[in-house]
Amino acid sequence: MSIEFCNKFFGLFYEILASNKQWSPLVEVSGLHIKDIHEANAHLVEWVAAVAGTRVHGTTQERPLMRFEKERAHLRALPANRYEVVTWKQVKLHPDCHVVFDYGYYSAPHRLVGEKLWIKATPHRVEV
Repeated sequence: MSIEFCNKFFGLFYEILASNKQWSPLVEVSGLHIKDIHEANAHLVEWVAAVAGTRVHGTTQERPLMRFEKERAHLRALPANRYEVVTWKQVKLHPDCHVVFDYGYYSAPHRLVGEKLWIKATPHRVEV
């Protein structure tokens, strides 16, 4: 369900692609000693501009920076509100009128005992 919420929130169209290749990251810079995040970001900006963004991508057969320039006109601004990560879990209401989620107990009305209910959990809230 979370994919649908993300899709609705951002107004995206997504496509799930199948691949028979196993992804493995490559270490392209050896012996690099980075002391902080600012130095890492500066190095990455240079690396993208000089290496990653200029080589031909294996899937698209295009240079990523050139493809980005084509796609730039179609990009939209991010929503004003941040996307909230949601976890969904189906639970059964026990005879004591509680469900268990993430080692916590949450109550629901007695008339729902034995029913399957959905829990929607965010980092700040749990809803039954």
